[in-house]
Amino acid sequence: MREQSEVDRRLSKAAAFLEQGKQGAALGELWVAEASARMTPDALQEIIDFTTAFRQEVRPRQRKELEDLAQVLRRDMQQAIEPPVTSRSETESSPPTGTTLVLIGLVALVVLLLVAIALSQSPAN
Repeated sequence: MREQSEVDRRLSKAAAFLEQGKQGAALGELWVAEASARMTPDALQEIIDFTTAFRQEVRPRQRKELEDLAQVLRRDMQQAIEPPVTSRSETESSPPTGTTLVLIGLVALVVLLLVAIALSQSPAN
């Protein structure tokens, strides 16, 4: 028998609260379950299934919060199943822009001028 996960424990607590008529407390447990399940598609699906069933009996007072939770769960699921989008690999560097090249040129010019001034002021050997 597998060990009960944090999500499973929270869903069990939420179910117990629902049986007692404590929908607000059940929603609180579902939010904690959501936080524990992020980036885990199977766990997120369990919460989505539970939430879908809960939606059938939710009182108007909790309907908005349940809809907010459902929206967060959909976003979490999308992030869990889709790889993150990166524009470049971390080892890849972008070529210098025109502004960067101009700044490098100006720094080089200033260095050359400073060297020329220093050489012109040094005593002749």
